[in-house]
Amino acid sequence: MIRSRAVRIAVFTTLLLATGGPSCTPNPPSPPPSADLGMDAAAGCRRSCEPGCLSGFLCVIPSAVTQEHTAFCAPPCTTSADCGSLRCASLFNQPGTPPVCVATDVPELCPQLPMDPSWHCDFPPPSCKSATVLMRGFSQPTNRVCGTEYVFCQNGCISAGTPDKSAHCQ
Repeated sequence: MIRSRAVRIAVFTTLLLATGGPSCTPNPPSPPPSADLGMDAAAGCRRSCEPGCLSGFLCVIPSAVTQEHTAFCAPPCTTSADCGSLRCASLFNQPGTPPVCVATDVPELCPQLPMDPSWHCDFPPPSCKSATVLMRGFSQPTNRVCGTEYVFCQNGCISAGTPDKSAHCQ
């Protein structure tokens, strides 16, 4: 796990250096008023990004609805092309949070919750957000994360033409 976390930090750092650093959002997401910004003692789950995130990264604090994850730092993104081997996604139950790079272990599942291989979210079929961006749902049972992934389609995004074929990258 240490090695994979080190690789993820290296990927995030490389993304920052290669792009000149993503722009910081002037109003990062704020926690709900009832959120504990330190450690949630009952859950053993981190609820803040202290001592802070790297420059250009966003602190994503779980919403009142999504109490299964720790708070985490991640770079904002437009498509998965911005995230190296990670996903660019809008996370479900995180209103107002822009898309960020996520992985099978980012954000981390709170320690008291077991991994459930049958856990999933249901999604509508993929669709084209634009001429070059495919939107598709994803579920990650390893950390109970689901959301909408934004995939860059180098040769264009093809909208669903028939009922049995969904949108896809060309």
